[in-house]
Amino acid sequence: MAKNTRKKEPTPLGFFFYFLILVPILVPLARYKVDFIWAKILLLNIFTSIGLIFWFFRIAREGRFKLLSAYTLIPFLSLGLAFLISLTQSMNIYKSELTLAYQVGNFLLFLILLGNFREESWAEDIFLAMGGAALAVTAYGLLQFFHFSYLPQDQYGEEDPATFIGLSNFAAEYMLTVFPCLVALIFRKLATKAPFNRRSLLIILIPILVMLLFQIPPDDLNPSEVLALSIILLIGFFPLFLGDYRLDILTLGLWLGAIFTYFLASKYRAGYVSIIFEIIFLPALFFWWWRRRKFSLPWKGIAAGAVAFLLVVTLALKFSEPGKVAVRKFEQITHLSDASIRFRLDTWPICLRIWAAHPILGVGVGNIQVVFSEYQNRALESMTLEANTRVIDIHNDYIQTLVEAGLVGGLAMLAFLITLAYLAVFLLRRIEEKDRFWIFAGAVTGIGGLLLDIAFSFGLRLPAPSINFWILITILEVMTLRYRPGAGDRVSFRLAGIGRVIIPALFMGALVFEWFTLSYSYRSVFADLYYRQGQALKRLDRNEDALASFKRSIKLIPNEERAYYDRFICYMKLNDDEKAIQDLRRVNKLMPYFGPSHRHLGMLLARNGQDAEAIKEYENALRLMPTQKTVINPQLFFLYVRNGYYAKAVEVGEPVLALHENDSNFLFGLGNAYVNLKRYSEAKKIYQKLLEQNPGMTLARTNLAVTLLNLGELDEALRELKLSQKAEPESGPVWYNLAIIYSFRREIPAARKALEKAISLNPSYRQMAAADPTLKTLLSP
Repeated sequence: MAKNTRKKEPTPLGFFFYFLILVPILVPLARYKVDFIWAKILLLNIFTSIGLIFWFFRIAREGRFKLLSAYTLIPFLSLGLAFLISLTQSMNIYKSELTLAYQVGNFLLFLILLGNFREESWAEDIFLAMGGAALAVTAYGLLQFFHFSYLPQDQYGEEDPATFIGLSNFAAEYMLTVFPCLVALIFRKLATKAPFNRRSLLIILIPILVMLLFQIPPDDLNPSEVLALSIILLIGFFPLFLGDYRLDILTLGLWLGAIFTYFLASKYRAGYVSIIFEIIFLPALFFWWWRRRKFSLPWKGIAAGAVAFLLVVTLALKFSEPGKVAVRKFEQITHLSDASIRFRLDTWPICLRIWAAHPILGVGVGNIQVVFSEYQNRALESMTLEANTRVIDIHNDYIQTLVEAGLVGGLAMLAFLITLAYLAVFLLRRIEEKDRFWIFAGAVTGIGGLLLDIAFSFGLRLPAPSINFWILITILEVMTLRYRPGAGDRVSFRLAGIGRVIIPALFMGALVFEWFTLSYSYRSVFADLYYRQGQALKRLDRNEDALASFKRSIKLIPNEERAYYDRFICYMKLNDDEKAIQDLRRVNKLMPYFGPSHRHLGMLLARNGQDAEAIKEYENALRLMPTQKTVINPQLFFLYVRNGYYAKAVEVGEPVLALHENDSNFLFGLGNAYVNLKRYSEAKKIYQKLLEQNPGMTLARTNLAVTLLNLGELDEALRELKLSQKAEPESGPVWYNLAIIYSFRREIPAARKALEKAISLNPSYRQMAAADPTLKTLLSP
């Protein structure tokens, strides 16, 4: 029987096998309301860990271990290594673990993709899957935008369609990688005139199913929403099954329009800059390549498509509310007074100062939020307090890499960018085929758009755009290998001898990594859910229930400071100061430069009589938040006065005197501080001002008399004491000071009578008089 020598058609099913595995994992989680933070960790870690095992399985089956080409592997690997080295500088290891999960996970994902993605012809299926998933996102997002279904909230608690589905904070960063790929698919179909095959269409349904399960909690669904979403997706996908490339082109064009419309609704200005770059760069790239190849083009079709696109965009920007908002947002890019622009202009120079203090290894990956409070200026400090948020990401991945990983990381990032540029130029000069060019053009434009975007945001730290980004890099790498045949192009070795030991060891390592990442994902997911549940209960003043939620969150992630901080508020409302103090001490240990926690801890310690520690915490808060002196100085002032630190009391009290000139307690304390520092002239003014506001404050009048006495104004002092005596005839301090004044005036009988009265009211005055040269002669023998 003749052997079948027909070569089996390669299939990318292995790549999408990961999505299929995700379905039973995500279904139990779908009943929870998805928020914009925790989904990122879950998606990336599960995708990477399961994919890693699948990759090693393929290695073992094929008997050959393959990686990138050597010249590509080194710069990519150096970036991950730089982040690992920066761990030695970490101040809060939990923050480092959180970011490292993305950084190392991304690199591992890249290797996994290369282990399964061998032909750039698969890229069409990949582009189609990315576009299909984007359509599912867009359909649900538009339903949210028009308030037809649940609209998620952003980190400030405001409804925002840009937070769609939890895959990214902003729609732009996700769509930037999809938009040029859909354009590339349209032109590839024009070049090949071949419809999508059924295999591709079945494959893209897997990630779409996962995304829908992942993003639409059943509790939020209603029949009309389900029906509307089903109709949108059915209309969106049905033409692809008819097997006509012209219908495919039309369908992809509609997808492109819908995605672009939702892109405008995201209101993300940095994304607008990047999308303009993509719209200009993609045709420029094509025409540069076309001039070298000299082939005919369907100019009429291209012109008609361009006119239609520009017409739709113009109408959307002119007459739709999202379009008008987009225009206003884009116009504000040059407005330096805009809060978003001001934030970046204030943040970036500060980050360069932080880098200058930690130039080689940086502050540790993920630790920018730990140290930033120590360096922030007054404007950012005010923003932190007013918006109840902190600088976590600095909205520039390049600067953030330099700050967190130091010069080592910065050079690795530079090598990474140079390698990408090399791959792009290498392919641009060698690609001859039109169908292959459009795959390259879509991938390189998507990469370029995101690389521009991260100069204003943090797209590479978000799993959704980051995963797409590495998929596109994989396509460039595999296409490059086609034009570099021969030995040495890839790091490759057969699994013989030592390889038989290495692969089982790698497989066991993959199992450990999977256990770690899945455990980490599980804990992060549910810790965040319990934390947000606690926040909601706290706002409703259901403090006991909120405490239970925060406790469950802390049990899962013991080093997340925000749960301790919110829990302290609940304890404080329940008058459990001891536990509130414990939680604030934990916050200060995890976030040593977070000023508000130091201030609140100082307040609680002072309330519980622990003045020495309270003073220390207030001083730390004032150092970290100098613009909050109007709040912190008065608290410090009273502690200083109470503990006899009169010079320090005056130092912090004088700058805020104008704000407290009607506060009797403040004025009285400041006057006493001046008296103890023998600054009698200032004390006189303060007491007089106080008595103008509160004439019945006898103790202040008595202190004024003492001040006048020390200034030598005996008559005025006697007058004030007479008024005090009339108001409080049984006041020991009044009679004692009358004795002093009468003694100075040489009115000895009156002085002796006043002293005897003072001693009868308070016997301790006898010892005081015996120690006073002026009064001891008045004591009876």
